[in-house]
Amino acid sequence: MATLGGCTSGPCRDFYGDLHPASIPRDVRTFVIDAQGCGHFSGEEPYDPDRAAFLQKNIDAMCKGLPKKRERLLNRYPANKEVESLIAEVWQIFGE
Repeated sequence: MATLGGCTSGPCRDFYGDLHPASIPRDVRTFVIDAQGCGHFSGEEPYDPDRAAFLQKNIDAMCKGLPKKRERLLNRYPANKEVESLIAEVWQIFGE
């Protein structure tokens, strides 16, 4: 479900349209978009059956396996403070 909007080089936008530098690896950018989307859609009101189905589809796509993905990325980029900081920042969505 995550999309980088066709971004392959240079700064790329996240789920909310904020720019992140090209130095952020693609897998980390994808994680950030999924985590932001997960937090966003999880907090939305399912006011009718169609809306509930839409939200559930996005939650299923974006939230699945996020804790494991987070740990894998932190292990993959242990010396990259920029990556660690971005992951920590986005993980605050979940109150951790």
